[in-house]
Amino acid sequence: YQRTNLKPSELSQTQLMIGGSFAGAASSVFRTPIERVKCWSQIHGTSTARSTLELLQRYGVLRGLWYGVLPTLAREVPQFAVYYPIYEFTCSTILDPELHGDKSKAPGWKIFVSGASAGVGCWVITYPIDVIKTRLQAAPPNTYRSTLHAIQSIHSQGGHRAFWNGLMPTVY
Repeated sequence: YQRTNLKPSELSQTQLMIGGSFAGAASSVFRTPIERVKCWSQIHGTSTARSTLELLQRYGVLRGLWYGVLPTLAREVPQFAVYYPIYEFTCSTILDPELHGDKSKAPGWKIFVSGASAGVGCWVITYPIDVIKTRLQAAPPNTYRSTLHAIQSIHSQGGHRAFWNGLMPTVY
């Protein structure tokens, strides 16, 4: 196995963030129904197939599967926006200077550490948004009047800490 196309980024941090933002927005189209079904399955203890059918039968396509698209966008856009700059920064920090940023010659563990750092960084930054998104998507439609109502409900149940519950298992 030979790694290819891992040359140093010629993009600025800002360009990486903008590109990542667009990638996050595009991925939200596909991630929203996946996240909705996953959350519903976990809360109701049903299989993916059963949850999908139940959501479609009860709420239809849009409210059943794409319920929570705005919170998913609110999570995915900043998550992708920070992932790539963190990855590139970590690579530039830990790669040997004589490689001149050429990732194809870097030890695999350094690429792994860069990716892991970016993954942890993007989750730490966006985890409270994920908590809100998950609450909205796990609930039947009309449980919350708005995203703000969901935020207020989460805060009233557990204070500021409620937005960070579960972060450690997520990043491990």
